[in-house]
Amino acid sequence: MKKIVSIIIILSILLFSYVIHVSASDSATPIESSDIESQVMSEAEKAFDELSLKYQQEYGYEFNDEYFIAIWDYYCHFYDESTIDYVYVQWHTNGGSDAVVGDRFLNYCIKASQISRPTIGLYIYEVKSKKIYTFEQAESQAEFYLRDFLDNHKNELSPHYQVYKSGDMNFDDAITVLDATLIQRAVAKTDDYSQYDLFTDVYYTGVSKIYFISDINYDGKRDILDATAIQRQLAKLE
Repeated sequence: MKKIVSIIIILSILLFSYVIHVSASDSATPIESSDIESQVMSEAEKAFDELSLKYQQEYGYEFNDEYFIAIWDYYCHFYDESTIDYVYVQWHTNGGSDAVVGDRFLNYCIKASQISRPTIGLYIYEVKSKKIYTFEQAESQAEFYLRDFLDNHKNELSPHYQVYKSGDMNFDDAITVLDATLIQRAVAKTDDYSQYDLFTDVYYTGVSKIYFISDINYDGKRDILDATAIQRQLAKLE
């Protein structure tokens, strides 16, 4: 009899605990994604304030309303419903020239216009470490986030930026045998390279670096080897 009573008491305690737990869970207010985003961006803004000060010291830029106005745009990537793992940030100064500049990141070419330097103005903010990476730095230090953004969320870039896959000769956002054929035709001079194939980077030292979207093997030239590289990529030989 005592054993039965003891079992009943234990079961009653467990049942009561479960009811309390369920009630607490039901009554808890879920955290809104906007609240999570606000908290993350508050920390990000602090980090960019420090970067602004650094640029002022290194380059002599004064970020104020009279001359330079910081352009701030961002995209928060939610790893799950309650976690943001990285933030893409477009941050540069207004008042840039009309020159088209650009750079290559992973297997993408990005052209930019109407921005001021000292960088192309694109950043990855890693939430966990609270670190800011330029796209150049992110290639080696935050590649997973950079690749995810360029592969899946590059439409978040502002109209100041045009993004092309290296080797995408017909600009359809895919690498196909047609791209290899277009390069072959251009090499054989039966057709011309697109006027958009070439772009330059002039914002670091004033010395132009020439880039080609068709230069998929990144050897600084556009030739039949680029067509071969596309064919090998499509055949999954690399």
